[in-house]
Amino acid sequence: MPSYASLPLVLTLVLALATLSSLTECRFLSRFSQESYDCSTVSAPFSRVVFSDVFEGATGVVEGSTIGEVTIISASDTYINADWGKGRIQLWRDTGRVVTTNNRIVRTYNCKHAKFKM
Repeated sequence: MPSYASLPLVLTLVLALATLSSLTECRFLSRFSQESYDCSTVSAPFSRVVFSDVFEGATGVVEGSTIGEVTIISASDTYINADWGKGRIQLWRDTGRVVTTNNRIVRTYNCKHAKFKM
């Protein structure tokens, strides 16, 4: 006859394994994440754009410009569209390409894209 004394232990281990495996796919486990576009090596009107959060309505920091903030108006896995003062910025997340539109003048810059999670 089998021993049922170890059954609660086995069930607890299975439940713990299922819980931990579901948490590995959760992106909220990282305490800090940052996405940046370094344009300091090209002739862009700013040196860097940094986002701590990427969602509609979130703001990012623009370094090296008189307008120091961008507001995300739409975002996907491939791009971020943001308002930047009176102009717009489109950031391509896979290539690092940055497209600025200001007074109907469109300019493209090949910037360095970086993601950091901790």
